[in-house]
Amino acid sequence: MCRFDGIPHLCQPVCAGVDSAMRSLVWLASEIERRKYSKNAIDKNSRRYLHKRLFGRYRRGKPIKLPAGTHEIFPDIVVVIDEFSDLLHFYGKEAEELLVKIMIEGSRVEIRVILATSIINRKEIPFSIRCCCYSTICFQTPGAGASKEILGKNSTEKLSRPGDMLCCIMGLPLLRVQGARVSMNEVIRVTDFWKSHY
Repeated sequence: MCRFDGIPHLCQPVCAGVDSAMRSLVWLASEIERRKYSKNAIDKNSRRYLHKRLFGRYRRGKPIKLPAGTHEIFPDIVVVIDEFSDLLHFYGKEAEELLVKIMIEGSRVEIRVILATSIINRKEIPFSIRCCCYSTICFQTPGAGASKEILGKNSTEKLSRPGDMLCCIMGLPLLRVQGARVSMNEVIRVTDFWKSHY
């Protein structure tokens, strides 16, 4: 069982297979359309300010009131897809088009996508998806060829420590980043805390 099942932050259950993942992506595409054409949602420019103000009222135990004419606030959604190449393998063009739509149009309505894969071969990852990725993170690779496939430069084969990685952000030079190592015990403690306190 996935440790993240049941935490209150989820707007969709954790998907354990490609079929359920596709259903969630279809729901997400419909949510993007709903957000784009909602007339009762607060505008993007003042959303951050309103979130901060409402959170402050919530912490002080005061009732939360939305501005006049506003019926809902759209929360930020982060979609994490591990081994997304499996989706492309089983659903092909349908999955590719859904992912491209979500990555391009979702960013305009506070929906972000994190894709992860162990596939290095660029032929397996369509250009339409690669060009929608504004940033790429890569851990150590077995050789310079793999590094060039992912980031376009030789470098990642020289990385050493666990969590050592290179980050390529569109239009910026490569950044070397050190990620924190999180043990399974820490994951269990955090998820159990979320489940019991919210």
